[in-house]
Amino acid sequence: MRYLALFFIFTTSIEGIRRKYADCFSHTTRKTLDNYEPIAAFELVSLQTCMLQCIEAPLNFENKECFSFTYDRIKHNCKIYDHDGKKVPAILLPAMNFDFYKKIHVGEACAPPKPQIIYTEPDAEPDPTTNFAEHKNFHNIEEELLKATKELLNRRASKTAKKKDSEQIENPKMMPIMPGKCETTNGYYVVIGNEILLPSGFDKNAMREFPGIEQGDCASICSKEESPEGEKLKCNSLNYFPITRKCQILAVLAEPHGEGELVENEDSIYAEKFCLPKHPNECQEAEVFILHIEKRIKGTPMKEKLSQSITQCLEACLNEDGCATSVFDSARGRCLLHTQQVGRDLGITENTSGFVLIENGCYVKGKRKTEKVESPRDPNEWSPWSDCQFKLNGKAIRSRTRDCEDCEDFQYEECQ
Repeated sequence: MRYLALFFIFTTSIEGIRRKYADCFSHTTRKTLDNYEPIAAFELVSLQTCMLQCIEAPLNFENKECFSFTYDRIKHNCKIYDHDGKKVPAILLPAMNFDFYKKIHVGEACAPPKPQIIYTEPDAEPDPTTNFAEHKNFHNIEEELLKATKELLNRRASKTAKKKDSEQIENPKMMPIMPGKCETTNGYYVVIGNEILLPSGFDKNAMREFPGIEQGDCASICSKEESPEGEKLKCNSLNYFPITRKCQILAVLAEPHGEGELVENEDSIYAEKFCLPKHPNECQEAEVFILHIEKRIKGTPMKEKLSQSITQCLEACLNEDGCATSVFDSARGRCLLHTQQVGRDLGITENTSGFVLIENGCYVKGKRKTEKVESPRDPNEWSPWSDCQFKLNGKAIRSRTRDCEDCEDFQYEECQ
């Protein structure tokens, strides 16, 4: 009966934690945060424990305050962050089995609990038969345990901070270049099967829609920031719908760099414009870099470098001869460079949480200056068909491209 009572008290306490702090956070399903180092990560913990770790972060991690956390419902893993998901270079991505929690209240009700010290005057003289040494030892053990726990957390936080500082000295964070004058060329991060939505209450003029547009022309409209009729536009991202050939030009970026919401839509292709980092090789204007969320290449990389963002990882690949694909490992702050091309064999990849695979569009199109080109490529010559790795409207498709500015440069068809 005693153990049953203890169990009841424990479970009631955990449920109390959940109820007490549940109103402190907003909850978004099937979303995860990537491309940013967490304050701390915990494995095999409950949602309630994860919530409590976020609330108590200032006590455990040298006054670092937690404003959001992600929770893996399958593996029961938790990551807590010192921002609300909108801090550059972090990105919010759709992900199965993940939930994103953002702190929405910071008042006393959502603050870490304060230690309570209760002092009472003795009612009578102490009993001479009482073993005070035993009681003293008990309290010392409790105190030492608490002290040791805090020292362990402080050492862990200190070690993480030192590692982060040393990595920043060798390889400083590369922040995404926000819309403005681009000194190199514009590129596009592409996520197939996703669509950006305007936030509620946003100016409807922030999105313009053009029917009957080819995919290459849609990207060209965004790059030139000019409609087919010559009207000036503001473009930071786009949605393209291959089946209906509809092009949507948006002035906003997806979270966390903007206010747009990125959602899953198998009929859509989302592309976000960015300024290519400087590199010695050649990329065409409006080059495409396909992102594969939570994927990596199975084989051993040809090189491994420190990296703090997707853009920095891409830059490492662009500057490395023979690099066709780069894989960003956000948890360890590293970039894996590979010679394999994913478009030729999707079987070389595997699903791995915390990884983002980036296809080097410049390499795929054979535009590297370091390679000797015997004869110029015919602008009307199509590339080989890709594997049937994408789906539109539930059906597998394959695609091909060609380098042609004044004609159709993208085609797709259903796989038989």
